[in-house]
Amino acid sequence: SLELWDFFCPFLGYLPQLKTKTSKANAGRLVMTEAAYFGQQAQKQCFNELGVEKYEIVATLDSRTSEICQEKDGMIFDMKDYEPGVTAPPFHVNCRSTTAPYFDDDFDIFKIFP
Repeated sequence: SLELWDFFCPFLGYLPQLKTKTSKANAGRLVMTEAAYFGQQAQKQCFNELGVEKYEIVATLDSRTSEICQEKDGMIFDMKDYEPGVTAPPFHVNCRSTTAPYFDDDFDIFKIFP
């Protein structure tokens, strides 16, 4: 996401000092993907602490969305099946998908606000 990129961009300025043989773009992809991974791990922990039993994949749907994320968008999984790269993001490099709690309630907004 743009916010993550804005956060990590200053760190990429240190790359020349690291004397690495990778490009700034490759390092940026690595940083963004690892940040997504750790963000999802934190979200998983939060879901577990809140007693969430199921979660839904929420993809950013636009012209840059990968086929993988388009297919996964809206899929619902049990928390016990949570596995990054398989049933949870990130599914690929630069993945922008995330997860949201899923509740199997029969919710009808019109019953609450007639």
